[in-house]
Amino acid sequence: QSPHAGLHICYRICVTQSQDFTRPRTFIDRKMKYGWLAWFCCLLFLGRVVGKTQDEWKSRIIYQLLTDRFAQNGDPSSPCSDLSTYCGGNFTGIGKKLDYIQGLGANAIWISPIPAQTDNGYHGYWQRDIFEINPHFGTESELQNLVDECHSRGIWVMLDVVANHMGNQDNQNLNDFSPFNPFNQAQHYHSYCLIKDFSNQTQVELCRLANLPDLNQTNTFVNSTLTTWINGIVTKYGFDGLRVDTTPEVAKTFWYILLQILRSIHHGGSI
Repeated sequence: QSPHAGLHICYRICVTQSQDFTRPRTFIDRKMKYGWLAWFCCLLFLGRVVGKTQDEWKSRIIYQLLTDRFAQNGDPSSPCSDLSTYCGGNFTGIGKKLDYIQGLGANAIWISPIPAQTDNGYHGYWQRDIFEINPHFGTESELQNLVDECHSRGIWVMLDVVANHMGNQDNQNLNDFSPFNPFNQAQHYHSYCLIKDFSNQTQVELCRLANLPDLNQTNTFVNSTLTTWINGIVTKYGFDGLRVDTTPEVAKTFWYILLQILRSIHHGGSI
């Protein structure tokens, strides 16, 4: 099989909404540039009831959306005056737009990361507490309702997850990890350095991307917690697939471990 098969699955059709909640725009992820990354970009596995194979995912048309910017639960014409923070999109709003998504011909959606965020993390990539659902997006029950409604319509749900870093920090106190849960100790992170040369893979894996605290996946607690957490949310909500963020910034051995855990627990699957 082509080493780019995973990319074909993840990026067959990726569409999101602009800030006015009405005008679609295409989305291209920079990770498409990395050849080996294709094996890890998208982890596809057995769901709670039916297994999803690579060929089955290839047949899906995936609608990628930014949860906060896609659909509000209320007046869809409400303006978003400050694009640097939350604009009001949430799980319930997505559920109300499933007719629209299906009308485009899409039969799978890819939603933003769900953990609680540091300030202004509307995009989902500045996680503060991996065990808490982002309250701006909704509640656990509202997320479950969205997944269940999608499944009742034959729509698969892909979740975006982050295993590389946590959220932004006070630049005056970069050694304070106490705001984060559960990774609140210095030993949970790599020593401070910034990625300056993206052609240097060691630097890419061990240093900070955009000055975000870089998790140390060789730490036993970090490794086991991340893999247990990811498997747990898959099992709890019944997600059909994962899109993995910042894949080149994490050692490939971690992705192999995660994939084997998902396969062993969910009885199969493919990438």
